[in-house]
Amino acid sequence: MEEVIPSVQNIVIDRTLPGDMLLTDFNAQYQAHLEGLEATTLGELVSELLDYPPAPGESVKVGNFEITVEESTVLGIKNVTVKTLG
Repeated sequence: MEEVIPSVQNIVIDRTLPGDMLLTDFNAQYQAHLEGLEATTLGELVSELLDYPPAPGESVKVGNFEITVEESTVLGIKNVTVKTLG
């Protein structure tokens, strides 16, 4: 009998997403494993990692992703762009 090895799909992402997208939803949709200490959304994760409210254009690298703030308000990050690295 031949051993079957499941294939691992590398999902490539380059899209703008809402800053209030839940990390659990992102992880499920893109087979990722993003998590924060207290953050529950993509926007909160960026703010948590930078340790200050970021301005548009600022980015963080998390795992094999780069998350860039596209639009923010005084209430938080409205939109981010998520790109797969390498």
